[in-house]
Amino acid sequence: MKNIFYAFLLLSSVLICPKDLLAQNNPRMEIVYYRGVQQEDFNWSIAGNSSGQNPNVYSELKWKNLRGTFNGADINVRIWKHFVVFGGYSKTTLSSGDVNDTDYGADNRTNPVYNQNFNNRGGYTDSWHAGLEFRYAPCSAFYIIPGAGYGRNRQSLNIIDESGRFSNLNSTYADSWSGPFVQVKAQYYIVPKLNVAVNCRYNQVNYQGQADWNLISQFRHPVSFTDDAKGYGVNAGAAIAYTIIPHLKVHVAAGYYYWETGKGNDRLYLQDGATDLTQFNGAYRKGYSFTGGVSFYF
Repeated sequence: MKNIFYAFLLLSSVLICPKDLLAQNNPRMEIVYYRGVQQEDFNWSIAGNSSGQNPNVYSELKWKNLRGTFNGADINVRIWKHFVVFGGYSKTTLSSGDVNDTDYGADNRTNPVYNQNFNNRGGYTDSWHAGLEFRYAPCSAFYIIPGAGYGRNRQSLNIIDESGRFSNLNSTYADSWSGPFVQVKAQYYIVPKLNVAVNCRYNQVNYQGQADWNLISQFRHPVSFTDDAKGYGVNAGAAIAYTIIPHLKVHVAAGYYYWETGKGNDRLYLQDGATDLTQFNGAYRKGYSFTGGVSFYF
């Protein structure tokens, strides 16, 4: 049995890490630029009171098919042996999207008393992150790269009415998802110039939202209400890169993300100075992106 085990390890090393596929050495610095498209959905709801009742879903906002142009840049700097400091920023300028606003008179989204469809035009989503990772190479062609860091994701959305029924409607909702994350990446060199990579990141976040409902005179402006809750997010992606000349790669990538919060607080600010507190039922966000770009390494 011992000989069979050793034979299996030898065969695995040959198949997974062939000696003639020598991967490029860890660069001291890599700068990555990417551009593409992104689409996402986002929604949140509140209850009728702070106990989550009367009814359990009182008002619900849904943004659908938020589309835009995605731009981003990353930098990786090897500081000591296999340790790399990394950071990045990306922004999607939104060009289109649909919004639904529904209020309910009974529990479990029954007896709708208000239901209107609107539009989202303009706005953006963006994110930044920074952290430290360790590049572990079981062999010359394969890397496993665990890491950890801190990041912040934001949205700046609006509600307008392109049908002309509410020509003065220009409400806004902005939110942020901030907190630490852990991640793991794997990179495999098929041939010395061609590699594939996959990654997964888990984020533990604090959620904060802020709205200006501009047509409701009873609400204060520019801050009509705020939301806060705790949640998490998962990002996953895959990429393929090819070295076209020394120190220059081209790459294409795809990504998917899902974020959600638990219950929290919704604070409503009224013009008479009063503040009303109700239950924030949670926020949910999911989307995907397709990008292409270049990376320079030294």
